[in-house]
Amino acid sequence: MVMEPMTLTRHVIVERIAGSTSNGGWECSGTVLRDTNLLSQWSAMRVHATAVVGRSVAFPRIAFTGYVYRLTDAIDVTAARTRFEAATSHAILERGWLQGIGFVDVEQFGRLREHYHQFDVRDRMTLGKIVRHILGYWDTVGQPPSTNPDWVAHCNLVYDHEHNPSGWIRTDIDTEGSAEVSRYIVRESTNLWRTLRDIAANEFYDCYFDRNDVFHYRPHPYFYTAPNPELTLDRTLLLGTLEVEARESKVRQVLLHAVTDAETTMHAEYPPSPTHVYGEVVEKTGIRCNSQALLNQWAQRLYRWENRPYTITWTAPGPIGLYVDLNQPVYIDWSGTAVDGAHYSWHNEVAWVSAIEITISEGHVAHARLTLEVIE
Repeated sequence: MVMEPMTLTRHVIVERIAGSTSNGGWECSGTVLRDTNLLSQWSAMRVHATAVVGRSVAFPRIAFTGYVYRLTDAIDVTAARTRFEAATSHAILERGWLQGIGFVDVEQFGRLREHYHQFDVRDRMTLGKIVRHILGYWDTVGQPPSTNPDWVAHCNLVYDHEHNPSGWIRTDIDTEGSAEVSRYIVRESTNLWRTLRDIAANEFYDCYFDRNDVFHYRPHPYFYTAPNPELTLDRTLLLGTLEVEARESKVRQVLLHAVTDAETTMHAEYPPSPTHVYGEVVEKTGIRCNSQALLNQWAQRLYRWENRPYTITWTAPGPIGLYVDLNQPVYIDWSGTAVDGAHYSWHNEVAWVSAIEITISEGHVAHARLTLEVIE
């Protein structure tokens, strides 16, 4: 299948676009021909396609939005070529420094908040609100100090048309459903992105940028929303070999050990009685949690993820990956035959995208490699 050239100008050749939840965002790489001044470090870049697998769309389909972080020039007697690598804003946050911050819910001391790192009865503190605070937000809670409401940020990258128009990151942060805490210290760091990912890992949240450079901080959507797939993968969209990793139940029990704000411990196990005689026991310690019910939920969530039955790698003709983004669902409609002897049968089976790689070769012929997780 042929796609329209995914180029910024005729001098730019995009060769690979890839995203994964494990990396937390998207990357793009390619070559600039005969123009070493066209791109500079941290140049903004948006790549789009005007046709996908022979299907025209009314407007260009966004393939990648990000920033160039690495350039390498190769010059000979005839021409110059510049190799570039770009990424969503996680690459910028990876290079960001963060001061140490102490957060506290001051109601336990019988006081109302006095500055931006404090919370009270009018605004309970959650890990999601700490993430929001680090990235930036407009604070309008209750009756704060005279200098407030104000734009509150430690990196000042989040866009607000009125209060922070120079920012560019748009966010989708779960501030209410995340874990409530009354004391939390964010350590000084030279890698802001790692700090945010560490906070997310504590409550088993996903923390990533989508292809439009929107920042997401919330649980995997499988656990909070009904799937509504926009794409069905069937034999007509299969190129080459279908890879199926059959993940038999390898984890028989999940054990979680948490520390509360009162410096006591809580424990959760799922299932309460192991369902398998053999298998691993996944045990995690040092988790920050104040709710036994929430800790129990986390244990069940981790158990279901670890015991997902299949990881499927699907290679498709053309940039099918443009139809979906990370953590979005697709339908799989495929059955084995008497000829191939494959004993799999999926009809509208929902799978979740954990990685996408689009490779464009000579002639702008592309193929997409999707990593799909089937979760039960």
